[in-house]
Amino acid sequence: MVGTYLPPVGTSIWAGEIEATKGCDYVFPMFANYVRDFRARGYQATLLSAAVIGSGNFGNFVDVCGWGNIDGTIETMSTGWWDEQYPLAELAKGVLHNYRPGQEQEIMHEGMMYSGIFRGTYMMYDIVRQAVDEVGAENFDGQAFCDAAVKFNKSYEGLYEVGFTETERTATKYYAIYKWSAEQNGLVKLTGWLPLID
Repeated sequence: MVGTYLPPVGTSIWAGEIEATKGCDYVFPMFANYVRDFRARGYQATLLSAAVIGSGNFGNFVDVCGWGNIDGTIETMSTGWWDEQYPLAELAKGVLHNYRPGQEQEIMHEGMMYSGIFRGTYMMYDIVRQAVDEVGAENFDGQAFCDAAVKFNKSYEGLYEVGFTETERTATKYYAIYKWSAEQNGLVKLTGWLPLID
């Protein structure tokens, strides 16, 4: 571990950060213009990413960096890529098609924010449904939602089990490893769902 570098908000020149990371084997960049400038100086580290930073901003990275600079990036993601076939992904694509006709390709190019937020929101609606089933619509309130959430556990087909407890406030406990692929113009899944290690 060479170090962590978080420049001031609004930074657009990465000379110091690039100099500090130029000899690294792996770099976890947060910004597309850092990657573009890092590669422009000839540095060849393998790029690492996580969904919110990487595939959540897929279009920005592709447009700013070009595939030649990001092909082969390794990423962890909990939502799955757009081309994966499981019911919740298909539902998200159907909603996108129905409510944003003509914008599907543009939104999918932007990355996984739409699909990721869709999946999280769908889970929240399942918790609301569970709470209403338990207390009735007329008694539904924040406490009823909290009571339902702390015991919520559900497996979504093609994904994994999500849920909370009295002390666990993170519902997602599985990620898969993906590789950015210029040939596929997207991400390729390399592993199945892997549990997070505490």
